[in-house]
Amino acid sequence: MRLFLREHVGFVALFVLVVGGLLPLYQGVGGFDTTGGMTYFLCMSGFLLVTTLAVRYFRRRRLYRWLGSPGRDLEELLGQESTDPLVNAFIRHGRASYQRYLGLLTEQQAATEQWRTHIVQWVHQMKTPLSVIRLLAQDGDEDRDPFPILCELDRLQRQLDLVLNLARIERFENDLVTEQVHLDDLARAVMQQNQRLFLQSEVSVNFTGEDAVVNTDRKWIGFVVDQLIHNAVKFSEPGSAVRVRVGSRPDGAWLSVIDTGCGIRPRDLPRVCELYYTGSNGREGSQSSGVGLFLVKQVLERLGHTLHISSAVAEGTTATVHFGTRARATATAP
Repeated sequence: MRLFLREHVGFVALFVLVVGGLLPLYQGVGGFDTTGGMTYFLCMSGFLLVTTLAVRYFRRRRLYRWLGSPGRDLEELLGQESTDPLVNAFIRHGRASYQRYLGLLTEQQAATEQWRTHIVQWVHQMKTPLSVIRLLAQDGDEDRDPFPILCELDRLQRQLDLVLNLARIERFENDLVTEQVHLDDLARAVMQQNQRLFLQSEVSVNFTGEDAVVNTDRKWIGFVVDQLIHNAVKFSEPGSAVRVRVGSRPDGAWLSVIDTGCGIRPRDLPRVCELYYTGSNGREGSQSSGVGLFLVKQVLERLGHTLHISSAVAEGTTATVHFGTRARATATAP
């Protein structure tokens, strides 16, 4: 309403001027009883109207010109100032809306760039197992051991699942089924699926713990446990062991994956769950894509569980999933 009054203050002033000034003047010259009085009234009213409209147009001419030229850029108008209150209000509102639009556009561009980066990295990850399979297939040895081929196929399958889950995470609710899950059975099933990985890496994995039942999504938690075990094996030395432990406490159940590998450097630990962050270990070994732990964090936050990672260089890493209240994933050094 204030803007409306400011916009029409000129018309109010014209009305006051006509009523308070011209009418007494008309009365003094005979009013509308003579042709001269009528002509004088029309000329004065027309002059005031034209003057008012001219002033209004002059103050808004930039807006009118911009609106009359559809091909002109919005930045051209938003970068100007005007003496008209309505035009200034429109410019201020346009600037705020335009800034919000630019923010959303920047976020979308960043997301698109992330996808492009991941696809490039994913294609690079695919090259190695495909090359190995091709060489083994061209070997021509009919007695060839299928184990190396199966290991490379497992790598391909893992990368395909990883990029598929990265695409699905944005529509997480569309692929969510909550049920009672026995963590010990789930952990053993995931360990059984990765037997070739353990043999190829020469790393043993053992399970200890008790039966713990939680309400969660079996498939997504299976992915989380698989990723944590895979990370533990990947950064463990041949001949070492990885432990998977399951337990419960008053505030909920928990599952830990413990290794005695190279550990995570303190400067990398707070960022291990960031998308595409590979850290020192990933860059040195070229084994990390920076996607796995990011997805683990996203999945657990959406399910209402928590992730805590503790690590020490040359001593190992412990990743624990707490099936309790919702919180953010954390990482700390001892």
